[in-house]
Parts: sequence; structure tokens; C-alpha cells
Amino acid sequence: MKFSEIILQKKNPMAWGLIILIIVIVFLVVEAIVSFVGASKLANKLAEAEQGTEMTNPDWNFPENRALFKTKLWLENQIELAKEDSMSMGIDLIDSVVQVQIKGLPLMQSKVLFIRHKNFLSDIDAEYYSKLFAKSAKLVNEKSNFAKKPLRKMKVVEGADAELLTTDTLKHQRFYWEFVADNNIRIVINGCEKASDSLFQQPSFRMDMLKFRLKAKSKDASGLRFHPTLFLWLDDKEAKAIYRALPKNNKIAIRV
Repeated sequence: MKFSEIILQKKNPMAWGLIILIIVIVFLVVEAIVSFVGASKLANKLAEAEQGTEMTNPDWNFPENRALFKTKLWLENQIELAKEDSMSMGIDLIDSVVQVQIKGLPLMQSKVLFIRHKNFLSDIDAEYYSKLFAKSAKLVNEKSNFAKKPLRKMKVVEGADAELLTTDTLKHQRFYWEFVADNNIRIVINGCEKASDSLFQQPSFRMDMLKFRLKAKSKDASGLRFHPTLFLWLDDKEAKAIYRALPKNNKIAIRV
């Protein structure tokens, strides 16, 4: 008896069992093919997404892409600095903090209370941003009105131990710290004193910036280079502590 004749015999239970078996097999084969194609597409999408996270050429017009690219460079800098034993500095304008860090971990932080200019280097493209911030920079020139180590004045009395008169002769001055990194970025940090237990006395931004510019103009013009300059105001005591904690010519990671 031919297969077709068996199929036509409606009352033959073996025929219907065979039909159901064939349908099940076909269904399983089709499902396997669909699953394989779907898995291949998913694998390709994941591979594309993984490549996309490298952000070698991000579309700078989308804020999400810019933020992802900047965060990637910031984390890479932290990983690189974590390989060193020396303390380093981090300026993160996204989280508005200045910190001392070692092995990738922040030891102390100070909140950025005020900032000028708020949109610092916001008009540069991805390539220029990478040139400035893809690697940690090194401080090559810095000056401050505050000593790296406490200045001690001792009064010597005959027949007695030396008496400590003061631990810091510059403590009455509002903190000022200016430095240039080898990526050509200049940072100017001014201290803010508290007007009360919880409120900071807002400084004269124009006066602080004018003082800096007057000092810059008084230098020999032949030795000047253009430096993109960022002005930050921190808690006066915290800024001094950060300054003293860092070694000379320390490295710095910046995210703007």
C-alpha cells in the first residue's frame, strides 16, 4: 500500500500518528532554524554594541555619546593611575568634585562650590577632547600663597625647651593655587571661607579673576602661551588640605 493511500485512510490510527509525527518534526526543525538565525543576529548586535562602547568616533552631537566617551576616558585614566603608588589628583566637573586619590580610590574630596567658566571647553570635538584628556597629565608649573609644609616659628628660651609660637604663618590668607598641566590646561583654585556654620561667603568672582589676569599680563609676553583656563572655588580648609596632601609635580586626571 502506498503512503498516500495510508494517509487517506481516516480510520487508520497509524496514519494519523505518522502525520502528527511528521508535523512535530517539521515544527522542531523550523524552530531550530529560527532560533539559530535569531541567535546569530543577537550575537552580531552584541558585537556591534561592544565595538560601539569603544567610542573611537562618537557622534558628538548626542549628549549621551559625549558623556559615555568622557566617562570611558576618565575610567581609563583612573585605571592607569591605580598602577602607581604615588597620590594623584582628580578634577571631575561632571560630579563637581576635586579629589586626592591613590590606587584609584579617593582619599579626600572637596565639592566644587563655584565654577567659571561653566561650559569649559564644551565646543571642542571628540578628537581634540582625546588629545587633552585621554591620558593623565602632569603638573609642570604651579604656584600658591600657601606653603606645602606648615611653617613653624620657635621661641628659644635659655634653659628651657623651644616653644612653638605658630604652626602656620599664612593661615590668615584666603587660599590661592594656580597650576598648568602638560596638556596645556591651566586650573586656578581659590578658597571660600564660611560666613556661618553651613553657608559659604560668596567670593567676588570678577575680582579673583581680575587678580589672576593682572598677574598674567605682568609676565614677559614673549614667554606666554595660551592656556584654556578654568576657575574653581573650594572650601578654603579643604583646598589647603588637598594641596598639602599632594606631592610636587603630581599627576592629574580631568573630566569636563
